[in-house]
Amino acid sequence: MMSDSIMRGDVSVTTGDIMPINVVEDRLNDLWGQVAGKDDSNPLLKATTLNLVLYTTDGDNRADLLGQVAETHPHRAIVIETGQVMQDLIQATPSLYCHPSLGMEARNQVCCEEILIQAGSETLDRVPGAVQSLLLSDMAVFVFRPGDPSLTDLSFRGLSEIVDSIVVDSATFTIPTALLDLLATLSAPHLHGTLHDLNWQRLLPWRQAVARAFDPADARATLQHIQEVEITHANARNQALLAAGWLATCLGWQAAPGSDPDSLTFRAKDQPVRVRLRSAPDEWPGLKEIVLKAATETFRSSLTADGNFIMTGDGIQHVLRIPMRADAALLGAIFDNPERDEVFERSLSIATAFVPKHAPVATRVKIEVQEDAPALAREAARRFLSLANEAIRQRGLFSVALSGGSTPKSMYQFLAESPQREGVNWSKVHIFWGDERNVPISDTQSNQRMAHDVLLDKIPIPLTNVHSIPTGQIPGPQAAVRYAEELRAFFKPAPSELPRFDLILLGLGEDGHTASLFPHSAALNADDQALFVANSIETLNTTRLTLTAGVINAASNIWFLVSGSAKAEILYEVFAGPLRPNDLPAQSIKTTQGKVIVLADRDAAAKLG
Repeated sequence: MMSDSIMRGDVSVTTGDIMPINVVEDRLNDLWGQVAGKDDSNPLLKATTLNLVLYTTDGDNRADLLGQVAETHPHRAIVIETGQVMQDLIQATPSLYCHPSLGMEARNQVCCEEILIQAGSETLDRVPGAVQSLLLSDMAVFVFRPGDPSLTDLSFRGLSEIVDSIVVDSATFTIPTALLDLLATLSAPHLHGTLHDLNWQRLLPWRQAVARAFDPADARATLQHIQEVEITHANARNQALLAAGWLATCLGWQAAPGSDPDSLTFRAKDQPVRVRLRSAPDEWPGLKEIVLKAATETFRSSLTADGNFIMTGDGIQHVLRIPMRADAALLGAIFDNPERDEVFERSLSIATAFVPKHAPVATRVKIEVQEDAPALAREAARRFLSLANEAIRQRGLFSVALSGGSTPKSMYQFLAESPQREGVNWSKVHIFWGDERNVPISDTQSNQRMAHDVLLDKIPIPLTNVHSIPTGQIPGPQAAVRYAEELRAFFKPAPSELPRFDLILLGLGEDGHTASLFPHSAALNADDQALFVANSIETLNTTRLTLTAGVINAASNIWFLVSGSAKAEILYEVFAGPLRPNDLPAQSIKTTQGKVIVLADRDAAAKLG
């Protein structure tokens, strides 16, 4: 892409303003006029076949990728960069980029549109609304997000319900459990599109080569007697795992993981099959060789020395390799065939059986350990007062959603004592609840009663600052709707936004629930715009009222308070185990907009080391 083919115009928007789409669209029209007016003899074609949303931090690679993609798939590109502007800004920059339509000697004739959206850390929740407003209607929407899976952060989550396809590249993953995170997204309630992986596309020539090696009938019979497989790769472990998963999927092998992550064991119909992963130094990352060994025969598919072809054991050149290395070509193949790939999904599921199940805790969430439960209560109270005073200093008030449970109760008791009780201007503090049972506030099971008994009735807080849930008075669904109205009236969020608490306190149940988001319950699939919902819990034969996961994730600060040895196993599973948010709803609490921390005592954190 030549630099003189790009024309730009900048539009800046401050926090709180709705993205002025008419300004961006008008500026794009102006740019079209400027390009067309340069040379009347050079007609322009405004060709668009799809919407491409690209997450990137590399401007040069972005320009190359979009230019290559546009040669075969003209599109409107919406590029998202985060952390590149001030925290409270979101800004859009419309551009055109053109490329020769008739070869390198032709003039620039086909132009595509690009809109760069740059957002600060405090405006990530506004990115989905801005993107949705800029999408061309009646055209497929593809999102390409290289790097480790972060498909639940605020800049993305609002898009996952309206996109047709999400594209990742597992070759760019860096965290040990990234494939597990990718697998978890397949069952995520907010993912409505299909999921694709460029690394799976890179496997296509290898899958073709291996399949062709077994085209003869006598060779196909040998497949039932494979005893060993060797997959050699250069810095491409995830690709090798996907290849192993594909072989197991096609041949009906059952995974039987062992202790050696590079020596995988499968169970075939009549015998075990050992799959060995071998790492080889090479300038180019990727697979180098796949060898299948039976008792009397060996089938080998190897990359040639120049990297251009895959050779099978009979010496026939099968698949040209170089064109498939370009990300643009891989994306184009997905654009041409965006349907769900069940073989990929099954192969991914098998591949993750051999991924280390427990990543370092620091890759999931920050966990801070206190000596015992009283120390935990004191530390949580100290942080509460510090955070409240800072919020009041900056914005004039502090909003917090309280939790029930014995651990928060100890914190509330400590806050009600002097000198903590005098440590904040309670007239500037507004109290809400994250969840509640539908019982009268006078009921001993009520979270609200507990908070009143140990804290609220002992501090100088105005009654108007305590935003109670009307429980025990009306049916649960009506109480939830009324409390959602209370939240909207207080926070006054824009139509596409969610309330943003300064702090939400959470507990952790031994079944992995938090607030009243229970495993496999309806609230896990609730529309976040509902804010607060009645959640039927069949296992408890009751209905609970709860904030949605989206509202919790929109908070500036989220604290899990966890104490006691009874919570050690579930704390480990939720924050160090594989991602299974439907089984462990506490794993759905993630945010890039704010901060999530776990305050635990030593007994609760015992399994974390």
